[in-house]
Amino acid sequence: MLFAVLILGTILTLVLVLVTRSAHVSNEDRLLSQRVREAAAVVTAALPGIETPLASAVEVVEVTDGADQDAFRRLMKPLVNPGWPYISASLWRLDDPLLKPTLVIGTVPKMSLQPPPVVRAFFDRSAATDELAVVGLLDGEDPRLGYSFTSLIRPFALLHTSKPSCRSGESRRYRKIRRSAD
Repeated sequence: MLFAVLILGTILTLVLVLVTRSAHVSNEDRLLSQRVREAAAVVTAALPGIETPLASAVEVVEVTDGADQDAFRRLMKPLVNPGWPYISASLWRLDDPLLKPTLVIGTVPKMSLQPPPVVRAFFDRSAATDELAVVGLLDGEDPRLGYSFTSLIRPFALLHTSKPSCRSGESRRYRKIRRSAD
């Protein structure tokens, strides 16, 4: 009789563990899906504010074939000031074998410090679309996001870089939570 109670208790415990695990996994999947949808909504809302200045700068570059760097500076300089999310704006000539920026406003673009195959792959991906290309440059002490818009008729790409807001503008509450987790 005692043996039957032990087996029944073990089976009941095993069933409860499996049901609990299934509920946990299902809940985690649902929460992850919800977070992805929220992130997509934020990115979708932010894109016009990123894309519009880059598209305008591409127009200037296309009209001048990249020769009027003062026009590019006048257009981009106000966006790369303290208090704005952008810390760098750069003009890249895609037919240059070295693939380095020809003009930089603000800090040195983190993309220029990446290995050449990484830089080439990103700008090839950017040139293959008429939409905004985004790259995460999140490694190291200075995480950044890069946004590229490429000219369709000239071999130029424009790159904006910004610091992810969760790092540059983290709230006191977030810092407390992060410190307590460390």
